[in-house]
Amino acid sequence: MSIKSRFTAVLSAITGSTEPAPKAPRKGEQTAQLAKARGTIGEHPSKGLTPQKLHQILEGAEDGDITAQSELFADMEEKDGHIFAEMSKRKRALTGLDWRVSAPKNADEAGRQLAEEVAGWLYGLPDFEALLFDLLDALGHGFAAVEISWQQVDGLWLPAKFIHRPQGWFHRPSACRQ
Repeated sequence: MSIKSRFTAVLSAITGSTEPAPKAPRKGEQTAQLAKARGTIGEHPSKGLTPQKLHQILEGAEDGDITAQSELFADMEEKDGHIFAEMSKRKRALTGLDWRVSAPKNADEAGRQLAEEVAGWLYGLPDFEALLFDLLDALGHGFAAVEISWQQVDGLWLPAKFIHRPQGWFHRPSACRQ
């Protein structure tokens, strides 16, 4: 299986479709907007935290319910300046590293060309370092949420904008937990 067909298979698995993307992109952000402010923690999970409650939160995360764990981490990061500083330091250290896309050692010419094309796409992404910084939220929360706004360039659908979304907006249905 060629690199290009594997890449296409992964994209098909993500999108759930082998059909080509629609011709006309949707305008504006697709995330629902609410009248009230989102992102505030209703109850601070660390308030009244006991070993039993912490055990329950961590067991829930092991069973696939990561909402309480994410809220607890957000609360800890908000209340403890040292945790906030250490997480920020780690994120900045990772986003400051040099990186490159290269074809595997045994790649044919098509594989090398595809690697160059993918590198061009990644280098051309808007605010790539900010995207990496936002994706590193997964270190404490267990996952990161970034909405992608797409645009068509020379017949290809490429990301135009990345919008960080709070973890509190997402809940995993219990039917999907393993």
